[in-house]
Amino acid sequence: LLVAVGTDIPVGAQLERIEVEVSSPDAPAAVSRRTIVVSATPMPPFTVAMPFSFGVVPHGGDAARQVQVVVRGRFAASGLRDRVVSTAITGFVEHASLLLPMFLEQVCVDVTSCEAGYTCVGGRCRDAHRPVSELRAIDPASSTDPAALASLLSPDASAEAPRDVAPSAPADRL
Repeated sequence: LLVAVGTDIPVGAQLERIEVEVSSPDAPAAVSRRTIVVSATPMPPFTVAMPFSFGVVPHGGDAARQVQVVVRGRFAASGLRDRVVSTAITGFVEHASLLLPMFLEQVCVDVTSCEAGYTCVGGRCRDAHRPVSELRAIDPASSTDPAALASLLSPDASAEAPRDVAPSAPADRL
């Protein structure tokens, strides 16, 4: 599963850090967390540009597992507290690479009323479940192109034809 993270929030001016949490609803103790510092002018390995991507594989290769990915955007001006959150709950398909787009939307900043299992999309709380049948198949051997990732993450991306992208960060085992 390739998780691609994008935003329409000004990077650096507002959005400074992204916290990513990957967990399994059927194994709540298995959690992976990472904090990523984002910048309009990245200086690897300390900061990354938006969009960015990372891979997630099921623990033990069990494609029947579900995964929950939570992406939190933090702003320096507000003490690096969570200001925008995107959540997805999905699964895996054996021997397939799928794209899971995660988009931090400006209209979702400070939307804190979404219950567990829901996420903010377009300023409203929506079901966070993303059936694997709705995810795009991708070629994991192709190169990562930030422009291609950006177009896949646009709010209109669901209407576009699939494009090939590959991970830009190591896979997390869940």
